[in-house]
Amino acid sequence: MDAKGIVGASLALVDKRGPVWSEGFGRIAAVGEPATPETIYMAGSVSKVLAAMAVMRLVDQAKVALDRPITDYLPEFRMRSRFPQLTPITVRNLLCHDSGLPVDWLYGTRPRRGRSPIPARQITGGLAEEFLVNPPGRISSYSNLGYSLVEDLIERVSGSGYSAYVDREILGPLGMVRSFFGLQAGLSAPVPSLSRQIAQPHAQGRQVAGYDAPAGAGGLYADVLDLGRLARMVLNGGRIEGGGRVLSRSALQEMLTPQNQSSPLNLSQIGLGWHFRPSSLGREVWHDGSTTFFHSMLSVLPEQGLGLALMANSAEAADLTNTTYARILALVCGVDTLEPGENDLPGTDNGDPRGDYASVLGLASVEGEPQNLQLRLRPEVLLNLTRNAAGTYDVAGVPGLVVSFPTLDGERVLALRKDRTSLVAGAPVRPVELSPAWVAREGSYDVVNQRPGDFDLFTHITVRKSGPYLMLDIGELGSPSQFALAPLSETEAITMGLGPGMGETVRVLETGSSSPHLAYQGLVFRKKPDSL
Repeated sequence: MDAKGIVGASLALVDKRGPVWSEGFGRIAAVGEPATPETIYMAGSVSKVLAAMAVMRLVDQAKVALDRPITDYLPEFRMRSRFPQLTPITVRNLLCHDSGLPVDWLYGTRPRRGRSPIPARQITGGLAEEFLVNPPGRISSYSNLGYSLVEDLIERVSGSGYSAYVDREILGPLGMVRSFFGLQAGLSAPVPSLSRQIAQPHAQGRQVAGYDAPAGAGGLYADVLDLGRLARMVLNGGRIEGGGRVLSRSALQEMLTPQNQSSPLNLSQIGLGWHFRPSSLGREVWHDGSTTFFHSMLSVLPEQGLGLALMANSAEAADLTNTTYARILALVCGVDTLEPGENDLPGTDNGDPRGDYASVLGLASVEGEPQNLQLRLRPEVLLNLTRNAAGTYDVAGVPGLVVSFPTLDGERVLALRKDRTSLVAGAPVRPVELSPAWVAREGSYDVVNQRPGDFDLFTHITVRKSGPYLMLDIGELGSPSQFALAPLSETEAITMGLGPGMGETVRVLETGSSSPHLAYQGLVFRKKPDSL
């Protein structure tokens, strides 16, 4: 941990009966108490499992139907679309991330710790000028925004605040009494006695301010023992201590059933709130969480009767929660690895895969000869690809990363497999003609509609030329992104490619100012004066 700059971490290994092993490592702060299994961390997107459970609780009560349009519950929901003959977005679409919604809504959703995000209802009502990214059902593409709509739906249907409903219907019955949503003013927990046990966020070994997140998408605070109770509920088929149930057997089974198998673009399985992937020990049921300065993993191996929760309070802990946890589970179970042995990534078919790709890795160029390709990410980053017997490519120097260029749903794509998870990660692109107006928008930008007290999430926002392409660089702390823009008009462009963050719309706002203003995921960017 010291070598990686990780300040504190905690884990709990559980079976059907309770904890088998729990321990803390490091400290809750650079200068602070030792971390323990009772240390409370921000759980990030593990929160989505609870949001999906809350919806299924309403399904059990016949108050929500999974295949009803979300407008039945959120009547003012409106978004624009460039796709003909759309089917309505359903509740099921939201829960399994194939709604076609953008990946995120950034306005008002990253407040400094101790402050509140904007209400979920405000997000729902603010989407009328935004565009869908994909037709509903076409591809599962992760969306925090979708779970903010889930939060709004739960509040409206239940008639309770989201936190109150989940606490009453889910956390309390499960015995997760040390879990809560969001810090209060003064960075305190709702139960004062828990406040001293909250881990502090860190980067490069230094404590930082950090931020909270919308409750449904990522706002849960919990310790590993409480997350272990959630794993035990799955291991026990939905039963909880005392023999009762939070969910009916059929509701839990629906959550644990792959929902996205009809589209060839979905290379990994997703349930309702949960993700699935193969392992050498049977199917793994899991969800992780990353909020820049906190990382978490909740993993369940039903066939082994084991679950593991691992949480950490450092920006540098992503590898710990995404990879090291698997080594811990393999060691406990007496196997060398969780890798299942077979490669489920579709192979590269006939045709020439060389060319430019817009991808989750940024703008990439595939060069070389078919058997020994090269993937150029930036002028200084060149990865050698060696074709294997499965028709996929091993990446030299990046263990466990496999890439391929199959044709899926009638188009060639860039597909990746890492940590036993496969996804469509990009698509071929060609340069598009850039008008003088778009070229003139090159430069550095500031966020101008951030609320007082919101966390400053960006190191830089830049529009720049890269060869024939116009690029949007978003320097988000912990997850910088680079997108190639395809202008559709003088006032709208989309991020090129297929996969997370791609297909999203950048709009030019008419403000009457000489400085260009761009709208993206709820934020407004203004070109800096020294870039004019």
